[in-house]
Amino acid sequence: MCSSDLLRWFKDGIDAIMQAYADIGMRATVAATYTDLNFPGSLPLELVPGAVEALKPRKIAEAADIFPQVDAFVARWRGRNPLLEPAAGPSSLPRCSTELFEASVDFIKSRGLRMQTHLLSAKSQVFVGLKRYGGSTVEFLKRIGCLEDWASFAHSIWLDPAEVRLMAGSAATVVHNPISNAKLGVGIAPIVELRRAGGKVAIGSDGSSSADGQNMFETVKAAATVHRHNHRYEDWILAEDALEMCWRGGASVLGQSVGRLAAGYAADLVLLGTRHLFITPKEQLAGQIVHSELGQSVDTVIIGGEIVFANGRFTRINEDAIHAEAQEILSRVYSGMAERERRFAEMYPVYRDIERAVTAAQLPFTRYCG
Repeated sequence: MCSSDLLRWFKDGIDAIMQAYADIGMRATVAATYTDLNFPGSLPLELVPGAVEALKPRKIAEAADIFPQVDAFVARWRGRNPLLEPAAGPSSLPRCSTELFEASVDFIKSRGLRMQTHLLSAKSQVFVGLKRYGGSTVEFLKRIGCLEDWASFAHSIWLDPAEVRLMAGSAATVVHNPISNAKLGVGIAPIVELRRAGGKVAIGSDGSSSADGQNMFETVKAAATVHRHNHRYEDWILAEDALEMCWRGGASVLGQSVGRLAAGYAADLVLLGTRHLFITPKEQLAGQIVHSELGQSVDTVIIGGEIVFANGRFTRINEDAIHAEAQEILSRVYSGMAERERRFAEMYPVYRDIERAVTAAQLPFTRYCG
């Protein structure tokens, strides 16, 4: 994203996203994403001879251009809608220079914002951190005061045992994305170890470019089951645990009183019908919801006390019109696929060599905690 793209994104794209949430009546904290390095700049290119020359890592934006745009976004949306909160989203640690990420932490603290970013979502990022920060990425986050309750870290797959303990001992929240991580083949996050150490964990679907869908029912099921082959039965994430990560962990990321039916909590509620979901003893209900439900039983959705979904239809938007518009956009996106595939084919050999080098490289720690 160059500087001109960045300006256009903050002026048009992020407002369109916020307005879509407002139109549908959804509660959301939306982090404006930004970066100052191109994608090659986030890779350990030194592992492959000639990779630097072939991929040309470079800086694509300046902090002086980024932060005024984030500031303007916050000014436009803070307090504008009771369900929506603007936040900051430095894309991921490898995509941000050390200077930009440190400046982001100062900026976020000064504005009282929440932050969402991506942490160690691929093995390659361990080596980027070792070179860029002189050691552990999580240690770097601790040094700059980023492991706080306003910060959430998606993925967090390639944590070493010491980093697991650091994250678990902090106020920050890890956001587990099991479907996306499985699809991309990037590893399984040490969620059992994080929970055992007392860490805060939420569940996320990831974006549609990484997971293809945002069905939280299947995501919760995956969070409950994907870890089992690596752990004893006594350490399994049970249905109740997965729901707690979804509800309480999600509330931790939002920093809001949601995720519970109790006095003082927001009136956010999903009602499930019994046409597909059978009535069972209460001791079995969590297991049925987690392991047998994919959303087909959703009857009514209430957000902030307002019914936004009922009888299989959204109440505030024209679904048919939106589907038609989405199809038109999709057709435009795929019209340029041949050219994108051609460019990818040109660079694929270098990316393939980097992937092979990363796979073969030895980590400075044992992959799984005890």
